[in-house]
Amino acid sequence: MAVPFTKIVTHRSVVFPAPGSRATRGPVLAVRTVRMTRHCLWALVALAVLAINPRGWAQEQSSPAQKFAESILRMFDAGECSKIYDAFDESSRTRTRDQWTKECSAQRKKRGFVVARLSPSETKAKGIHRFIFDTRGTEGKVFEDVGVVRKETEWRLVAFSVTPNLK
Repeated sequence: MAVPFTKIVTHRSVVFPAPGSRATRGPVLAVRTVRMTRHCLWALVALAVLAINPRGWAQEQSSPAQKFAESILRMFDAGECSKIYDAFDESSRTRTRDQWTKECSAQRKKRGFVVARLSPSETKAKGIHRFIFDTRGTEGKVFEDVGVVRKETEWRLVAFSVTPNLK
């Protein structure tokens, strides 16, 4: 026969039986309530951790090469084409400053303003780090390809291009 309950105290996880019932005298520990509370607390902790760090525990730190590539893209976003030209390694310059500035401005116009930029894919060969960013601009999707190399004590730009993403 089930015992009727009139009062449940959840903050103490104790259940008191109804007066006059045949239930044992004194509080009865509500084991299921305690277990459910523990499970709910663990679920909340897990959700909080994921909200703080959405990529999980294995999130890698950006490499110095990637940070430099991202700084080049920030210059590109701000329209600082002449600063990008200065960041190029001298052996990689194939155009004059005026030619580069005109081409850079034309590429920015084709891409438009950045709406979203995903984390890059990275390849490394012969000391050159190549980062390809999948970017969505107001004028469409593009791939932003940034190649950087470590020269003595600083990072230098060796390649930069913006191509349409035809996917």
